[in-house]
Amino acid sequence: SLNPEHLDTIEDDSVDAVWCQIRLKNRRIIIGSVYTKPTNCTDGLEKLLHHIQEVQAYGLTHNFSSMVVYGDFNARNVEWGDHATNKRGEVLHKYVEEVNLTVC
Repeated sequence: SLNPEHLDTIEDDSVDAVWCQIRLKNRRIIIGSVYTKPTNCTDGLEKLLHHIQEVQAYGLTHNFSSMVVYGDFNARNVEWGDHATNKRGEVLHKYVEEVNLTVC
């Protein structure tokens, strides 16, 4: 069993994100489901990325072995196979490169 557990202590009402933890053998993994509305403004995306950074810090201080974040960022970038790049895609791509994440 994965023993899922909701992590309500790291949730933030100002972003659309839900977090839980699972346990695989001796590993604790944070799983996050996120969403940001499709707008021309990057404020909501930047707020969400800041929140993800806070969750990463929480994971480090609470001895989580890794973190998986999935969702709809409404960001387009040719770097991950889209036919176009928008401002949100530029912001997300820069963030992914800065914090050494993998886009799947």
